[in-house]
Order: sequence, then C-alpha cells, then structure tokens
Amino acid sequence: YNAQNKGIVYSNGDYLLFLNSGDSFYDNTTFAQVVSSLNECKVYYGDWIDVYESKEQFGQYPQGPILYNLYYVCPIHQAMFIHRSLLVNDGYDETYLYGADRAKWIQLALDGVSFEKLSNIVCKYDRSGISSNGLMEIYIKEHSRHHAMYPQNIESLIIELTKCKEPLSSKKLILELIKR
Repeated sequence: YNAQNKGIVYSNGDYLLFLNSGDSFYDNTTFAQVVSSLNECKVYYGDWIDVYESKEQFGQYPQGPILYNLYYVCPIHQAMFIHRSLLVNDGYDETYLYGADRAKWIQLALDGVSFEKLSNIVCKYDRSGISSNGLMEIYIKEHSRHHAMYPQNIESLIIELTKCKEPLSSKKLILELIKR
C-alpha cells in the first residue's frame, strides 16, 4: 500500500483506480464507459474477471447495502474508482499487508460516503499476485481487524439497515441505529 499512497500524493485527477502488475482494464472501452457514467457519487465499484493461469472466471460483487456486504466480502480495488479527495489526506493504512483497501472502504462507509455499483466489468484481475496467494493466518488476522471496526451490535444493525427506506450510507441513520 506504500506505492499506492505515493501515487495518491502525485495524482491530480478526480478519481483514482489502482491496477497492479498483471491487471488490466477489461477492454479498450472500459475507461470511457465508466467515466461517462460518473455523477456525484464518491466511490464506484464494478465487476471483474479473475484471471488464473489456465482459465478466466467472472467475479461479481453483490448488490445491496455496502456496509452489509463489506462485513462479509470486499470488492477488489482494481474494480473501484475512488474520489481523490477521500484518499489524499488519509491514504491506505500501511500496517495491513493485504486488507488496507477493505479497511478504507469500511471507514468510508461508516463515515457515510456514497458508494455506487457500476453495471460494467471493470478489469481483469491477475490471480497469481501476492495478495491472492497470501498466508491464511495473515488474512484471518486482518479480517478480524476489519470486523473490529464495526459497532459491537453489527449483526442486528445490519438487519435494521436492510429494513430502512432511507439511504443506507447515511451516517445519521447509522448513528441512530447504533444508539439503540
């Protein structure tokens, strides 16, 4: 995440997306398609193609409340467009080996930042990289750190959030439910 944080400092665009070595946009039209669909949202995420040595497989992040989904699964950063203003003063937590992106998404969702799912396949994700072949004990430890970011009553909070008609990213709504 050190290299990503350095890239954030030197960037000057509105949105950032990080592709690692071996990753690529899905095709030559992906970038233009995504840019044409951006509006006022701060974080956009799409689907991807997992690229293994001998096959490719469709990867899809579920629809639904981002806070709920992040508790269970993380969208890959290669398929996310993040408004630069969200990262320039507070980048990725470099104490993580694999999960700084997920920690950042949880922090942003808890802060009420808007997330929107794109209808596009954004990238081809190279599954031979280090984070795909990491040590399970490190993953489990970092996953526990992610869950600790949530309020203690998160399971009941998630159930309540799914019932609400207000925008699920509303910080006010989240704080009201946590108080219950």
